[in-house]
Amino acid sequence: MKHLRIAQFCLLFLCLFTFLYSSAGNEFQTIRGTVVDQVSKTPLFGVSVVIPGSDPLIGTVTDLDGKFELNQVPLGKYTLQFSMVGYETVI
Repeated sequence: MKHLRIAQFCLLFLCLFTFLYSSAGNEFQTIRGTVVDQVSKTPLFGVSVVIPGSDPLIGTVTDLDGKFELNQVPLGKYTLQFSMVGYETVI
């Protein structure tokens, strides 16, 4: 089924569209990106983007242009989880 393959969009997304911003002396960063369908390359609206295991949970939902922004994320490397009805969840 094509929709299951589309879940691979997150792998491409992580390589091409994720930008981490931090400044010297700052304890937080912002993680921004755009989620697109792997096949059609169209932005996906309403995708849940979370950092699994964060306490409290850090997450957001993509806007109409498929863009998301996670603010006030403590400095470090994180795994993101993307989920949307009709698509396979990808970590």
